Amino acid sequence: MAYIGQAHDVVALKDPEFIKSFHLRGRILYKQALSWREVIRAYLKSDLDEDHLHRLKLLEIHCIISEIHLDCILIPCDLSYDRYEETFKALLDDCTAWLKQQVRNGVPRHITLGEGILLPLSGIARLCRVHDVRMEALYLIQSVTWQEGAWDPQFLALGELGTVLMEERGREETGFIPASSRWLWVSNVDGENEGDGPLGLYISRFLGEDGQPLVRVISYDISWWDEVCDISGCKKDHATRSRGVFQPRPNTVQKVFMSE
Repeated sequence: MAYIGQAHDVVALKDPEFIKSFHLRGRILYKQALSWREVIRAYLKSDLDEDHLHRLKLLEIHCIISEIHLDCILIPCDLSYDRYEETFKALLDDCTAWLKQQVRNGVPRHITLGEGILLPLSGIARLCRVHDVRMEALYLIQSVTWQEGAWDPQFLALGELGTVLMEERGREETGFIPASSRWLWVSNVDGENEGDGPLGLYISRFLGEDGQPLVRVISYDISWWDEVCDISGCKKDHATRSRGVFQPRPNTVQKVFMSE
């Protein structure tokens, strides 16, 4: 993950030798990720207990996300991620199945340390430009009731939603989002006044005339959830998947009540 974090800055450098060595390091890491995925898949086919298989499945999800990043991160403008649309769809299904199992096992009450399911879900929302896929991923993030490390799920979903909103505004009639309309949520920045809430800092992987990424600072807005679908003319209920994970079925509730 450290390599992936550094790659955004490396792309903007003008040192060919450093970029070349950094790229070679990335290919080595990519091959290692492929090897690790094969090892994990072999263990997933073994007779390990359910708890170990559940943890291994999360590792596999993280490994696939890392593979995609390592294969695409050094190519400017994020266009190369479009080759992985089907993989992102499969990953969303895997994340959904993992969350269902987590809910059955018992969700964490407050906070977990380390990287959990939020990181791959946010990667799907950020990098997959298929509207339905990224919105369903965001609703899953928003519905998570525990915090993973420093990430608050609801705030994470809103920050990534800002990326989706700006990209939907730039989506062409064909459905394609051009390089100049692709954005990355970087962090929060303080407002100008003391009482102001945090603002979102977004950068474009598309370089401006000065050779530097374009930057936008915007206020977070809960109305984005409706606006992003209004822009695209989408009438679907993207929360259906998350409700299927986090809301018990009526017959399940009834059985629990009767057993008491």
